[in-house]
Amino acid sequence: MSGAPSPDNESIGQQQGIHEVLTGRLGARYGAIPVIPMPQENELIIGFVQSLAHHLKGKGLYRRDRLVMIPNYEQGRLVIMSDNHFCVWSQKYVVTSKEKRTKDGEIYTVMKDMPTDSAKKTLESDMFVYSLGRIDEVHGVPMPKLSGGNISLMESGYDEELKVFTFNPYQTQNTHDCPYYEWSLEESRDYLRELLSEFPFADISEDGNSRSLAVQIAAMLSQFCCSMLPPGASRMGIIYNANSQRSGKSLLAKIAITPVHGPFTPSTWKSNEDELNKVIDSAVLAGQTYLCFDNVRGYLASQTLEAIMTAPEWTGRILGKTEMFRATNRLTLFVTGNDCILSPDLDHRTLLCDLYVPEGDVQTRQPSLVIDDTWLMDWENRKRILSALWGLVRSWHAVGMPTATSFGFKPRLGFERWGDLVGGIVGHAGFGNCLERPVSDTSGDSESRNIRKMIQSLMAEAIHDRQEFTFQKIVNICHDNDIFDWMLDGRTNQEGDFVLSMKSKSKFGLTLARYAPNIDNLVGKSTPREPRRYIIDEKEVLFGCEGQFRHKRYFIQQPSGTIQ
Repeated sequence: MSGAPSPDNESIGQQQGIHEVLTGRLGARYGAIPVIPMPQENELIIGFVQSLAHHLKGKGLYRRDRLVMIPNYEQGRLVIMSDNHFCVWSQKYVVTSKEKRTKDGEIYTVMKDMPTDSAKKTLESDMFVYSLGRIDEVHGVPMPKLSGGNISLMESGYDEELKVFTFNPYQTQNTHDCPYYEWSLEESRDYLRELLSEFPFADISEDGNSRSLAVQIAAMLSQFCCSMLPPGASRMGIIYNANSQRSGKSLLAKIAITPVHGPFTPSTWKSNEDELNKVIDSAVLAGQTYLCFDNVRGYLASQTLEAIMTAPEWTGRILGKTEMFRATNRLTLFVTGNDCILSPDLDHRTLLCDLYVPEGDVQTRQPSLVIDDTWLMDWENRKRILSALWGLVRSWHAVGMPTATSFGFKPRLGFERWGDLVGGIVGHAGFGNCLERPVSDTSGDSESRNIRKMIQSLMAEAIHDRQEFTFQKIVNICHDNDIFDWMLDGRTNQEGDFVLSMKSKSKFGLTLARYAPNIDNLVGKSTPREPRRYIIDEKEVLFGCEGQFRHKRYFIQQPSGTIQ
C-alpha cells in the first residue's frame, strides 16, 4: 500500500472514537463536543487551562473563595470538586486528546482521559477559578429578593446578581410560575397562628400575643428572607429555651429550617473551640444559611460563636487539608436547650424563645396536630408554610416596607439592619415585637442578673455605708443563694467555706473583675478606675475592689446614706 503510512489498529479505533464524539450518534444526541488537546512535551499548560475555562464556563461549576464547587442536588448543598471527579465530569462537555505517532512517524490524535495532575492544576489556577460564578448563599427553595425596590422570588439555579444558587426539587415545567399560594396577610397570619397554637410559649399576653411566638415567626423569616438583607449585615441568632424535655423546642427549630432547607441536620455542640471551628468551617464552605446546635446544656459561652454572628466573611480551614479558605458568611445560629444560661455577649446577639411546660409528666400532653419530620418534609406542608411567609413578605412590601423602628421597636446594637427588616415584617403582620427583651429578663442577660442578685445578697449582709468582703465570703454567699451555680465547682471544707476548684476559681475571679473593677493604681499595670454603678431596688450602689492578692477586698458602697 503506497502513500503515507497508516496508523496502527489502536490509533484507528481512537480516531473513530473522536469522529463519534464530534459527528456520530453521540454528536447527534448531545451535540458536537469540543476536543481540547492536552499539553505536549515542551508545551505550557496555560493554553489547556484557558480552553477548559472557555468551554466549561456556565456548565454548572461555581466557586467559594478559590475552591471550585459543584451543586449536590440530593443533599441540597455545594461540595468541593475533586481532581478525579473533574476528570470524569468534564467529559460531558469536552474531550481531551493527545497526539501520538505511528511506527512510521505519522502524527495522529487519540482521546485520552485528563491526568489528575492536569486536573489539579486546572482547579487551582486563577484563570480557571475566577472564570466561574461566585456563590455566597445556597437555598433549598425559591426565596424573595429585593431589587430596585421591587420584590420577587428567585428562580431555580444561579442568580448572578445576588450570587445565590437555588435548589428546587419541586420545580414546575414553567420556571416562572410562582411555586407558592398567593395568600393574603390575613390568610397567612391565621395559618401560622394555627400551626403554632399548641406550643407552650411562656409569655402569652392578655391580647393573645406572645413575645416568644413573635421570635418564632422571626426565626422562620430569618431563613426565608436571608437574601433580602444587604451584604455584610449581621444576623441575630435564635435560642430556644425550655423548662422541660419534650417541650417542642427542637420542633420549632425544624419548623423554621425544614420548609426552606429540607431535611433538618443539627450539629453536636462542641465545648472545644477548635472542634467548634471545624463545624462552622464546614457549614460556611458549603454556603449554608443556618447552623443549629440541638439540646445544649448549662452555660453557653463561645468566642467562636460570637465571631460567626458578626463576621461578614469567614476564614477557615478545609476539612482534612492544610489549606485555608475565605468566604462570605451568611449563617444564622440556632440553639435549643433546657434551662440554658447565656454569656452576656451571646445574649446580646440572640433572641430568646421561651417555652414553659406546666405538666409534670410531659407524656400526658396530647396535641391535636402531630408535626414531625415526615410531616414537615411533605411538600404540600412545606408549601403551605412557605406560602404563609411569602404572604407576610408581600403584604409588608405592599405597604412600603415599614421597619421595626417605625413601630417603635428597638433593634439590638450591631444588628440594626436585621432587626429593622425582620422585626418590621413581624410587626406589620400583627405578631408584636420580636426584638423585645423577655419579661423575666428586664435586667439584662443571665450573667448580669446574677451579678445584681449577688449585690442584693451583699447588701443584705452590710451594716455600713461601705462594706468590704473577701473573695471567699462572696463565694460562700453565691453558693448559699444559688448564684452563678453553673460556675461554682468545688466542695465545702470543715470550716464551712465552699472552696472552689482551681479552674472555677479562675473563671469566677475573671467574672468578678468585669463587674467590680480594681480602683487601686497598680504601678506599671493599669491606671485607677472608678467602681461600677448599679441601681438595686431603686438605690444607686457602687461595686468595686481594691488591693492585691491576699489583701484584695471587694466592696459595695451607697454614695449617700446607710445601706439598710
